[in-house]
Amino acid sequence: TFMPINSKLVHRVCVVGGGSWGTTVAKLVSENTERWPEFEPLVKLWVHDAALAATINEQHENTKYLPGVKMPDAVVAEADLSAALSLATLVIIAVPHEFL
Repeated sequence: TFMPINSKLVHRVCVVGGGSWGTTVAKLVSENTERWPEFEPLVKLWVHDAALAATINEQHENTKYLPGVKMPDAVVAEADLSAALSLATLVIIAVPHEFL
């Protein structure tokens, strides 16, 4: 389903998993959503570690799993899964299989 924002219908993306793969996917999605009016530019990234989420949001870098790679400002890390998924219309699962 679509969610209205500013009288437009757009998708909201959430990436579940803040390891190297999930962080990379969130970066790529964020870089592409700004090109498409059907997507909200903000991309939520669920990270199980609250301290790492804070670091990602402050430094725009996942210093633990993808050091040296700057994240777009539009990637917002969230340690609360329900908050990260709130209003998401497209969810990308990037959690290692051993944690599923």
